[in-house]
Amino acid sequence: MNRSRHCTGWIRWGAVAAVALAVMLGGCLKRMEGDPWEGTKQLRVLTTIVPLHCLAAAIGEPEADVRCLCITNGPHEFQPTAEEARLLNGADLVIANGLGLEGFLMPMVSGSGRRDLRVLRVAEELRKQGVSLIEVPGYEHHGHVHGPGADPHVWLGLEEAQQIAQVICDTLCELKPEHQQIFTQRLGEVCERLRELKKLADPLRETTGALATAHDAFRYLGRSIFGSDYEDRLLAVRGLHGEELSPAEFTKLVQACRQKKVRALATEPGSAPTILHRLQESLGEKLAIIELDPIETAEPDPKKRFYVSPDWYFTQMETNLRKLREVYKP
Repeated sequence: MNRSRHCTGWIRWGAVAAVALAVMLGGCLKRMEGDPWEGTKQLRVLTTIVPLHCLAAAIGEPEADVRCLCITNGPHEFQPTAEEARLLNGADLVIANGLGLEGFLMPMVSGSGRRDLRVLRVAEELRKQGVSLIEVPGYEHHGHVHGPGADPHVWLGLEEAQQIAQVICDTLCELKPEHQQIFTQRLGEVCERLRELKKLADPLRETTGALATAHDAFRYLGRSIFGSDYEDRLLAVRGLHGEELSPAEFTKLVQACRQKKVRALATEPGSAPTILHRLQESLGEKLAIIELDPIETAEPDPKKRFYVSPDWYFTQMETNLRKLREVYKP
């Protein structure tokens, strides 16, 4: 069976199931006990993914109560529960990435019956503002087939993260104009932290050699650290999610690594694909295998439901950059 067709079929059935579940949950909301927002008097902000949560919390708290849906499961694996449906139902603002990343979201919104619920899709706002997003012909990520369009992993670009923070700040100021001064002040602090990360990344632009990655999520990070020729310095490696490569495909992969002068092989935290070790052996060179975090998941706060420390995004980005600097040091 064609793998793409097989995966796409599962995505389609998964979307149908998500719609049915969201509608069912929406109909049951009034009969359920318990409110995840109980006691919250501030603006209720629900984010879909960890990076957006961290940026929104760093700018909006404590004047806003910021929560996150996808913490231990990334947006590709997320399946909403009844409690998460109630969380969305009680929100004043939902901050999402957009560009097709959160396939679960609109069924949840439709099922909630909240026609007044505001949904901010930050990546799509950037596109409306003329920000240059990275267009891709289509790719596979965690077993899900994505069609052609803009790469949704914008939070991994250091310049794009600043622009996302600005969009979030503008929306918070619009909803709570009485807090505009403090929101704007915190935006400045967030952008300064991101500029410091950019300084950490800048020396990588002067290095040589490519980076082979587990999937295509790191294009924006690559553009931030390698500059305009980032496409020549990134190589997405097939076979890191269990799919088999034929001998001819593996030989072609080895040749591509040699042609691009790959210096590091990057995988995701908790993943140890054997193909990387096969590549190391076949290339006959001293290549580093490192973990790069796409920051799609995080460790939840032990004291607060649906919450992550706002520092998580910044810490993980710094860790990614320091690992790369170690690999590419002279």
